[in-house]
Amino acid sequence: LLAATGMMLWRSQTRPLSRLLYAQAIGFAIACMAQKKAYSYHVYPLRATLCFLLLALALDFAGERIANLRGRKLAAVGILGLFLLTTSLSRGFAWYSLHGQLLAGEGYERVDSKVPTRLTPYQVQTQLIALLNRYSSDDRFLALSTHPHPGFPTALYVAPDWCSHTNSRIFLPAIAKLRELHDDSLADQLSLAEQLERKLTLDDLRQQPAVVLLDAAPIKHALGRMPFDMLSFYLEEQQFAAEWSRYREAAPIGPYRVFVRQSDDTIARRN
Repeated sequence: LLAATGMMLWRSQTRPLSRLLYAQAIGFAIACMAQKKAYSYHVYPLRATLCFLLLALALDFAGERIANLRGRKLAAVGILGLFLLTTSLSRGFAWYSLHGQLLAGEGYERVDSKVPTRLTPYQVQTQLIALLNRYSSDDRFLALSTHPHPGFPTALYVAPDWCSHTNSRIFLPAIAKLRELHDDSLADQLSLAEQLERKLTLDDLRQQPAVVLLDAAPIKHALGRMPFDMLSFYLEEQQFAAEWSRYREAAPIGPYRVFVRQSDDTIARRN
């Protein structure tokens, strides 16, 4: 699209605004590639600039072929109105369709095996939603992850409440990196980070979430490929281990291990 637009600019007489928008679009495209992010909001500046650029080119095209000033104004208003209407409707329908599918849990296929399966991000999201919607609004769920996902946006589409103080485990990346350094001069910082992380997570777990999701992806947010076992870290603390003994692992969903809280009767029968 950038190449095609550049050819249009090169071959036609356009106003400085169109050329400025084209230069801005190139800058946003470079920024997107440099960030290496796949989130839609990283692409929005580029997408918006391209839309305005195409609109400016359309206005230039209409202005070159309409000599009457009033006609050019009407053409500009018409093109702008059509542009706003089509973009608003397309985004609105896309959101409505995705919102409805997520609420319905469409795309969910039950996985009974404990062998992780390769799923698309959309399939992972719908399966997480379908799993959690088996529980009521009186229940809670928790995720042990260094990224806001899967807590967000899952919590928007499920009946159980999100029970954590934070949207991710914010101290874990620092703990993992400090442990990897083996630097005695940083022992105090490491000890403080571990105490805070364990306290916050234990407080969350004591709210008795019905389901706990654990990020087991080989590449984790803010950790990369660092070999840091999150669950083993938490189980070093005896109080957490005692609470965790009430959970049993269920079938995973994509990169997330799933742990379900056992009832008191189930635990009594097991013991």
